[in-house]
Amino acid sequence: MIRSDRIPNTVIIESMSPEDLASFLAAAAVCSSDGPEKPCGLCPDCKKAKSGTHPDITEIRPVGKANVITVEMARELRSDAYIQPNDADRKVYILYNADLCTEQAANALLKILEEPPVYAVFILCCASAGSLLPTVRSRGVIVSDFGEAKTVVAGKIQKKADELLGAMMAGDRYQFVKLLKQLEKDRAVYKETLFALSGSLADALRSSAGAGQSVFKLAKMLGAVRDAGDAISRNAAGPLVSAVLSMQL
Repeated sequence: MIRSDRIPNTVIIESMSPEDLASFLAAAAVCSSDGPEKPCGLCPDCKKAKSGTHPDITEIRPVGKANVITVEMARELRSDAYIQPNDADRKVYILYNADLCTEQAANALLKILEEPPVYAVFILCCASAGSLLPTVRSRGVIVSDFGEAKTVVAGKIQKKADELLGAMMAGDRYQFVKLLKQLEKDRAVYKETLFALSGSLADALRSSAGAGQSVFKLAKMLGAVRDAGDAISRNAAGPLVSAVLSMQL
């Protein structure tokens, strides 16, 4: 996308640690180099992007005790997006934890995503694209970056994810439920373990040389695990999430 200069108006990055990728894409979008490699890192726009001072790159994060992106923030973004870029040819908006938009904020954001200015680029970062409204998700190109999960999460979390994966692949419902019950004690660990498990399943699905039932089973499990992670992120009760997820095995 970058090399062909066809960066879409909306990119959804699903990753446990999207900052580097989001910053790279934002810098590429505003890079003023005529060369084939972007971001070049040398032009004035790249330097300002690297220092965090580029006037055409805006970062938006959840705020307040509720830790959400409010409808007011979405409306402010929408109004600002209709103002022409200052220095670059594009204006970039990076929404971290985009899945923490309130319903009103998501609907307000959808309006600008449906009819964006040609120069606007919206980068929505979340742990799973499945946590976004389907209408929002359908407007963007999804970039999955779960490969880094193994180096981001603690070793014990990845180990637990591997144990869950083993139980899933073996169809061992008893062991699977037992492992989930252990995770219910700590919501944060539960969520990170499910995200790590999503990464492992995504890797397995991409590398699977099989077909038919094998691929179908992996895809089904991946969808179920992502839904469970989304539910935990939205403060669903751990035992309920475990019960629903175990039924998919």
